[in-house]
Parts: sequence; C-alpha cells; structure tokens
Amino acid sequence: MRSAGIRALGGPIERLEVPAPPLPTGEEVLIEVRTAGIGNWDDLVRTGVWDVGAEPPMALGVEAAGVVSAIGATQTRFAPGDEVLAHSVPLRHQGAWAEWFLAPGLSIRYTERLAEADAVSSVGSRGDSYDCETLGASRAA
Repeated sequence: MRSAGIRALGGPIERLEVPAPPLPTGEEVLIEVRTAGIGNWDDLVRTGVWDVGAEPPMALGVEAAGVVSAIGATQTRFAPGDEVLAHSVPLRHQGAWAEWFLAPGLSIRYTERLAEADAVSSVGSRGDSYDCETLGASRAA
C-alpha cells in the first residue's frame, strides 16, 4: 500500500510501500483514508522520541479522516460507508499517512459530514491538517 513515512528512525519522510493492513477483528475499523493529520508529534515519532507501537519501515500519522471500509465482528457503532475520523495510539498496523488505517472503534467518531480536512484538524491540538494527496499517499482516482 502506498504511504508516506520513514525507512529508519531519524530518516527523511518519503513515499514508500508498506504492507496492507489485515482485515479488522473484534471492534476494529478499517478506514479508507481521505485526509490525514500532521503535527509536531509526527516528528517525535519520526525521530524515535515517541513510540507509537510500530517500527520502520512505517507510515507516519496518528489521525485520519475517511470512510469505513470494513469492521470487525463485534463492532456495532460503525458500518461500511460511514464517514469517520480517528486518532489512534498505539497503532494497530501502519500510520494514517497511507491508503488504509486500522483503528480500534473507541478511537473513532463520526465526522458529521464535516469537510475531511476540518474533521482531522479538529482532532489534534495543533489544528492543522495535510492532504494525503500532497504526500502521494492517497488512492489513485
């Protein structure tokens, strides 16, 4: 899966291919990422100061807005097609700067039809967002 991330701690952010996430289990939700947040915390992850549970090579990002693609067997709050945003740490698979983001249901909320960039910026304390297309990590149209 296409993503933006790092090959090694302290390395530059670059486009890279990472394994696609597994299908969700339990209460997990698989999100087709439309927009991902970016903040100073991503540099903390890049440099190894903040351990988010994944190791390079890895997609960065802990915030995503998009559409639910699949849900685990015990997930009852969300359904495929729902517009959601998530802030998930520790990461279940790869970061949000990728085509797909696997997150626990408790870390997700509805966007209430907000613009995706606005939805992501409302999650983080810094209040900025970055479109995955800029990073080359979004799906091909």
